[in-house]
Parts: sequence; structure tokens; C-alpha cells
Amino acid sequence: MEIIDNFLPEYQFKQLESKIMDSEFHWYFTNAQSYLPFPENELHNFMFNHSILSVVDGESYIEDEITYSSFDPVLMRLEPYRIFRIKINLTTRTENYESCGFHVDGFGNSITSIYYINTNNGYTEFETGEKVKSVANRMLIFDSDLSHQGVSCTDEKRRVVVNFNYRKT
Repeated sequence: MEIIDNFLPEYQFKQLESKIMDSEFHWYFTNAQSYLPFPENELHNFMFNHSILSVVDGESYIEDEITYSSFDPVLMRLEPYRIFRIKINLTTRTENYESCGFHVDGFGNSITSIYYINTNNGYTEFETGEKVKSVANRMLIFDSDLSHQGVSCTDEKRRVVVNFNYRKT
């Protein structure tokens, strides 16, 4: 696991942050935070997301070309060989910490990177007990087979992260 603070130069981060945090940015409701079998009526089992790139039938498909190009500075630093998914997740503030359930991103022999867009008291937790705080412009890089979960924030209106799933070779 690797944590890199101040991942992008400040001006590049601010450009990306202002685009994603803008009130005009499009978010899409998802009735679950992971693929785990949570009851659909669980009040905190939802999120908003914005898919940038995904794999359909084995082929990479850019779903939002304009936003994808905004991630050029990030991708230049990550140096992916093959990208499986880029997705922005937004979870809303909760009264108490709420987790989405431990899961693996499982693209087989791949890397997960989580880029934190805003600072809040939410975090990423690993099944080993390690916790990584949500700090703006922080990048967390780990093996996609590591079981982890996102945990909501209680101090801000929203917690926003970008998930990257890719291979280096």
C-alpha cells in the first residue's frame, strides 16, 4: 500500500477539484454502494457516481470524454498499461459513520488507486484494520485483491473519491 499526499501540483488539483465539485457536475444515483448483498431498503446503502471509463465486453469504453481528459495529469503519474475503470463516487454525510461493506475490486492482477477530492472525516478501511483518511489531493494505491471499504463522513456534506482500476504491465 502506498499513500501519496499532494499527488498533483496545486494548480492541477484545483482545476480537477473545481470541475468535480461544481454544482453543475452530473451525478447518477446508485441504489447500492457495492456489489455486496445489502438489503435494498437499508437507508445508507446508496451513493452517487459518475463513470468516466469502463470495460464492456473486454473493451475499454470512455463514457465521458471531456472529464476523461481532465484526468491526464493523474494518469501520467499512475502510468497505467490497461485501464479497467475510472469512476467518481460521492457519498453524502451521515449522522454516524456508515460503511459500504468490505469488498475487492477484482479485475485480476490489477491495481486500485483511490484519489481523494475533498478533505473530510470519512476514510477507506482495510480488512486488516488499517484506515486511510480522506484528505484532498491524496492518492492511495494498493493491490486490487485487498479487501477494503469506504466509510462515510459526518463533518461535510459529501465525501468524493475517484477510483482507478488498472494494470501496470
